[in-house]
Amino acid sequence: MDRLISPNQSAFVGGRLIQDNIIVAHEAFHALKKRTDVLSLMIRRAAESGALSASAEEVYHLQAILNSYTRASGQKINVAKSGVICGKGVASHVGTNLAAILQMQVPRKRNASWIWSSILQGRDFIKTEGRWMVATGSSINISEDNWLSSGQRLSQFRGIIQGNVQNLLLEDRRVWDVPKIRNLLPMDWCKHVLQRPISLTADSDSLVWPHSKQGDYTVKSGYKVLKQREPPSGQASTSPVPLDGLWSKVWGANVPQKRQLNMPCCSVIGPNRASPNPVSTSIKIKKLLSECYLPPDTSGAPQSSNASAQKIQSWRPPPPGFIKCNSDAAFVSSSSLAAAGSVFRDSSGFVEFGSTKKFPALSPLAAEAFALREAMLIAKNLGWKSVIFESDCLDLVRACRNEINIAEIQTFILDIRSWVLHFDRVGFTWVRRSGNGVAHSLAQYALRGDFFPASSSCWPSDIQSQLAKDRQLASSYNLHRDLGFALAASDVAHEPP
Repeated sequence: MDRLISPNQSAFVGGRLIQDNIIVAHEAFHALKKRTDVLSLMIRRAAESGALSASAEEVYHLQAILNSYTRASGQKINVAKSGVICGKGVASHVGTNLAAILQMQVPRKRNASWIWSSILQGRDFIKTEGRWMVATGSSINISEDNWLSSGQRLSQFRGIIQGNVQNLLLEDRRVWDVPKIRNLLPMDWCKHVLQRPISLTADSDSLVWPHSKQGDYTVKSGYKVLKQREPPSGQASTSPVPLDGLWSKVWGANVPQKRQLNMPCCSVIGPNRASPNPVSTSIKIKKLLSECYLPPDTSGAPQSSNASAQKIQSWRPPPPGFIKCNSDAAFVSSSSLAAAGSVFRDSSGFVEFGSTKKFPALSPLAAEAFALREAMLIAKNLGWKSVIFESDCLDLVRACRNEINIAEIQTFILDIRSWVLHFDRVGFTWVRRSGNGVAHSLAQYALRGDFFPASSSCWPSDIQSQLAKDRQLASSYNLHRDLGFALAASDVAHEPP
């Protein structure tokens, strides 16, 4: 392997990047400038004597070399990202003139190297564009920091509201002080504040990257934000070819789908063999590992005539000893109001508890996450130890199962994952809307302002009918399950020695 991979190689080696070479080069150059040994002294004396000073003629010659490279390679040097670094023996006005010839910038004087100054600038960019997840509120400045779900800031109210977000919470509670907020801010801004979820379990406030769905910073998402923030300029791209609309045409071209190369190390996926669907394969594996009602992958599959009938799913009871909680949310985008409904039932389908609640929310997904977190808090407070939480929102279920991350609901997910430790046995399953009818109806009633007690005996007749139907299905389901266990036991009992 030492003949194939050099110790100095940075590409195609785990834990190394090509950019590492750039960092090493910048650090070496910076260290050379800072050193006071003989080598540094020789370089400084040569610069002072003019032996190392660049004349305008030499810089023009360098520019001609760069232009030749541009024409030969078809690439253009991005001068906006390039700079001229001058030694201590070069006068500042000389460096400025030479940089002007090359149309580059002279970086300002700094103690840190250029590369680390750029890294620190990137860190400040992430802190500025990142969004705070509210927990205690003690680390978030009300008017200066980015913490509202809408991405707006309260800087215009700097003279009215001061201090940290903690001042907007009720004392010793992680709940918004609604009267105080409405007294300080106009109604439109109150809505933005009250929509912001508060973590009930996190020890401190934390930054989330809101410009990617997963909440993780990527170079691609950061670059996109920077391009949106910078004013339009006449700077050309690194390609001499005009690119306006070109990439859209390239990626939108009607061409055959990209195929995998038939390499010896992965000959199973060749140009003449169909590659497996990774989504379908993942779903099949998850079905073998645990009980999770995930929808089958039907991309590209022909639809049968009774496809709509196949999408109808009934409520399924939990195993004996478990409580199943079905939760759902209703959301009105025009008012940003939502309502949650949850119902807790045993393996026979009888209702143990029910809950409804109305609250402000930013989106349907955030409302679904709030409803599930609220249901989990109820189960924890009631002391149930074996619970299955079921929702008709697939992304929410996958996030609770730690399969994906979603920045928009990360506050709720962190609380849900934290509360898992309070249960002996807990699971998160997905069900179609048709199998989540009771929770859906409770949320719809709550959105209209109709709230019901925890006991199902006072619930409306349409919900009572749905509960009776689910109990009947649960009885049939349990009968078939018990019969299957009995037959299996009978086969074992009659098995010859």
